[in-house]
This record gives sequence, C-alpha cells and structure tokens, in this order.
Amino acid sequence: MGKKRYYAKVTGRVQGVGYRYRTTMIAKEKDVTGWVRNCEDGSVELEAQGEEGALEQFFEEIQKSNWFIRVKHCEKREIKIEQQEKGFRERY
Repeated sequence: MGKKRYYAKVTGRVQGVGYRYRTTMIAKEKDVTGWVRNCEDGSVELEAQGEEGALEQFFEEIQKSNWFIRVKHCEKREIKIEQQEKGFRERY
C-alpha cells in the first residue's frame, strides 16, 4: 500500500445538508488530506489524499446517505499527489 490522491465528483442531494462538513470530519478521522467544495451544478467536488486503506474507508463513508444526505453517484479518478499538503478543508 502507499499514498494516493483522488479527484471525485459527488452527485445527489449533497448541498445545503451538511455534506461538506461531514466529509471534512470523516477525512480528519481517517487521516485524509485534501479539500471539498460545492459546484454550481448542485454537485460537490473534492480531492482526497492518504494511505490506500484509509482512502477506501473514506470513500465508503462519504457515499453513505442519511436523513438529509442522498448520494446518487461518486465518480473518482486518481491524480498526482500533493507532497506538502496538511489537513483537509472546505473550499468556497
């Protein structure tokens, strides 16, 4: 295993329901770095970086729906690692 980084686009009911906050909390819990932000089309995009096992757990968790959040689809692709990145944050 090793470090990887992914770009992902998440669709469904993911804006105005605490999705970015929840994603940030999960990232911190799993020791994943990166960022998350809303898109104008109603989707959410993010970049996540960490150990492969932690990333698998992270993506599994952020795709779970709850009373407010309804994730329809999460499309991700591997991208280049950011060497100096620290933490996970919400972007605007």
